[in-house]
This record gives sequence, structure tokens and C-alpha cells, in this order.
Amino acid sequence: MTQLKFKAHQHRVLVEIEEVEKMSDGGIIIAKKTVEKEQQAQTYARVLDIGPTAEVDRDILKVGSRVVIAQWCGVKPPGDEYKRLRVISDTDVCMVVEDDQNA
Repeated sequence: MTQLKFKAHQHRVLVEIEEVEKMSDGGIIIAKKTVEKEQQAQTYARVLDIGPTAEVDRDILKVGSRVVIAQWCGVKPPGDEYKRLRVISDTDVCMVVEDDQNA
């Protein structure tokens, strides 16, 4: 995960957008333009921090949870090294994904 240098404020949630696979299951390398389009539309993210007044069920949504977020939501912190981070509103978290890592 990205080293945490930011804290979510008030009702915000800090997430890291998951990278899109650059190779298909069959081993075919996916074109850079296709990967970029998929990254722009990517909606899976990992929670890095939750603001103190975020109205979320903290038994379900925790730091480290994998979530689906609303497309095109949030604000990106400045700097290329933070291009996968996004600060979103608590209402932009659409669902928590239960997988092997956070089940």
C-alpha cells in the first residue's frame, strides 16, 4: 500500500485505486490506451483512512477494506506519486467487497 501521508478529514474517506491488470489471463499484453481507459473507469479501491465524522458502519467499513466507489468521484492529492489516491465523500462508497483478504 501507499505510505500514508494524508488523513481523511470530517466525512471523507481516503482510498487507493486498484491498478488495472496489464495482461490478460491468457498472457496477452493489453494495449496501454485500453489500460488507461479502464483505470479511468476503475471503481475498486482499498480504504486507507476514514474521517472522524464519516457516516459509515465501522464494523463493516474499516481501514484495509476493499470497496466499490462511485465513478469519477473524489479529489486527487497533488503529485504524481499520489495518482492512485483519492479523497472521497463517505456517500461515494457504494459497497464493501468481501474477498479472501478482508472476509
